[in-house]
Amino acid sequence: MPASKQNKKAVANSAGTPATYMCEYALQAHKLCLLGATDAQLADFFEVDIDTLDNWKATHLEFADTLQKGKYYADSVVAASLYDKAKGYKIKKQVPVKLVTKTPVLDKDGEPTRFVEQTERVEVVEVEEDVPADKSAAVFWLENRQPREWRDKSPADAPGAASASHTVKIEIINSGPAPVNSEKDIALTQHV
Repeated sequence: MPASKQNKKAVANSAGTPATYMCEYALQAHKLCLLGATDAQLADFFEVDIDTLDNWKATHLEFADTLQKGKYYADSVVAASLYDKAKGYKIKKQVPVKLVTKTPVLDKDGEPTRFVEQTERVEVVEVEEDVPADKSAAVFWLENRQPREWRDKSPADAPGAASASHTVKIEIINSGPAPVNSEKDIALTQHV
């Protein structure tokens, strides 16, 4: 993401000399962090090495502070969305509904015998819909929030799992030919 024409890009004095920092970089970097930019992307935007960006953060506190605030805000918005997805949520939707008004035709006793369609119109109504919890989001959330309790575990990690290996000894005692049960067994015993 290249810098705009209004951005006076960081200019290096000579090889190995860090680029000159300008105070307007703090606001630009903050806005980019709100969009999810990483340090590598910021360095690319300002056309400097990542080490130069780290140097700016160390020597210009307002730059480091705005980066931290921008990243924190963006991360918190994503975390809130992930949390909602993990637990499920409700959304409001606008739904068109067809409304038909019918006039009854009454018999001589005043009882309706049939209805005559009179008017028809569409109205948009607001409905609330449940979005169910997403299992993958819940697992991801819990594995990162409580890694000791929720990380993937192998059977060997389970409490009480034996750490020593066990050897099973099987003895095969040959007491003559095996009993023959079918034609297939007969064919097999003849080739042995």
